[in-house]
Amino acid sequence: MIKVDNLNFSYKGKKVLENIDFNIKKGEFFSIAGANGAGKSTLTKLIGRILKPQAGEICLNEKNIRLIKPKSFAKIVSIVPQFPSYDFIRVEEFVALGRIPHFSNLQLFGKRQDTEAIKEAMMLCGVYKFKDKYINQISGGERQLVFISRALATRPQMLILDEPLSNLDIKHQEQILTLLKDMIYKNKMTVAAVLHDLNVISEFSDEVLLLKKGRIIACGLPKDVLTKENIEFAYDTRDTEVFLNHITKRPTVLIINH
Repeated sequence: MIKVDNLNFSYKGKKVLENIDFNIKKGEFFSIAGANGAGKSTLTKLIGRILKPQAGEICLNEKNIRLIKPKSFAKIVSIVPQFPSYDFIRVEEFVALGRIPHFSNLQLFGKRQDTEAIKEAMMLCGVYKFKDKYINQISGGERQLVFISRALATRPQMLILDEPLSNLDIKHQEQILTLLKDMIYKNKMTVAAVLHDLNVISEFSDEVLLLKKGRIIACGLPKDVLTKENIEFAYDTRDTEVFLNHITKRPTVLIINH
């Protein structure tokens, strides 16, 4: 679905991403991992057309994303940024913003399919009960689910999320991860997410991209990417143990602190 070819990006003369090549297949959970400053958030912004690469190209369904009309692109790809902006707006009104790519130039909000999509997205994320509340009146975990609801209201083929689990408790982390896996299984949606917890990445990902200082360390199956050598190199750490979980058949990462 997504093909990234020789992607390069600099910010104020400093290389942020260099010679990046990988593919994201349709209907898979693709995780992006690496230490702070590795270029993860920048990469999601490039895939989501928020930033423009200085070199290389990104293709969506074999077409360069810069050649796709913004409205057409927004119908296919929805983005949940790391720090979504919101002011004093009600939950339902915020989720309704996800339908904007489907509006015609003369259309006012209110078509039946828009109303159905908005309600469906809130129900899927379990936030319909908050629809009349202001976003600043609900908890951090509930807000994150609202942000995902807005993205799902578009009914996209692909969802890009930048650190969707940051500062959330275990209950909301599990709720979001289960929701994303359900969307992949039931709707054949593609998910690309920046995640920090290597064990979450191991258990939920179909493929993993591991970055260090803007370069790819490894990309592939969790068992091939999340090795002791790769993790210690990417995160500049030592005393890492990686062993096979005999139940899930996936690697479990243990970092020993002295």
